[in-house]
Amino acid sequence: LHSPDVSRVVDEVDTTAPSSIVTTSIAFSPRPAVQESPEMTAAAAAVAEAVGPWGSKLGTEMLLSSKNVVYNNLGGFGPGGQDEPGELRYERVCLVDGEPVDLVISVDDSSTYTPEIASLNGMGGRHMAASVNLALGSSVDLQLQFVRTSGSSGTESRRLEGSDAVRLGLLYLSVYDVEDPFHAISAPGEVFVSDWKAVLFPNGTRLPVSAIRGGASSWSAPMGPSVAFLLQDAEGAKVTLSAVHGEGNALGSYAGRTFLISLHSPDVS
Repeated sequence: LHSPDVSRVVDEVDTTAPSSIVTTSIAFSPRPAVQESPEMTAAAAAVAEAVGPWGSKLGTEMLLSSKNVVYNNLGGFGPGGQDEPGELRYERVCLVDGEPVDLVISVDDSSTYTPEIASLNGMGGRHMAASVNLALGSSVDLQLQFVRTSGSSGTESRRLEGSDAVRLGLLYLSVYDVEDPFHAISAPGEVFVSDWKAVLFPNGTRLPVSAIRGGASSWSAPMGPSVAFLLQDAEGAKVTLSAVHGEGNALGSYAGRTFLISLHSPDVS
């Protein structure tokens, strides 16, 4: 409820109590852009020196849609047939040197996977993205691998042998659980990506891993507009997803949490 004819009562009521009544007119505005400090400018220069110039684009967006899912049995939970390999595979997501490439998403051998509604896997959203559903309060380590598209259409698993792997010079990876009005993460501590070199923030700030992690062993994507992780010389990525349980519709959905993963690279077509 909003009204221009009232003012907020802050001294007389406890605004944190469920039974409190607060009359107010609230204006929601976008999060202000981060102002770059001299340290951040220097860090951005370090990125340019380490990984080359950053363009305004991330390269070609990979084709990740329910229409090019060929195996949908992540962790053996379906909704594809139980005779399918325990993976989520998107066929022909891009071309590398003119050859088609698949994206294979699997559960890491050291991890367990608990979906809330497995049928949401592979459905995607309104944008090009792979989708993985997760039960609230659980987490999973995922392996994303690029392999050359096989001519076989059988149900036997296509072995990920070294000769099948495809390596990309630059790969941009973004994970979000809110699509509109912009891609965003609804809670901190939901997304961890391994072996990334730099992060591109939506306001244009670009920082290398050394400037962000500051010696810490790990760093999670912040809540709010999703960032793009840059990986170099990558055959894929390792991503840890955690379905944080909290207040609000996005954090307490009966459907668990569905994460969307988008991929871009200037090295593909």
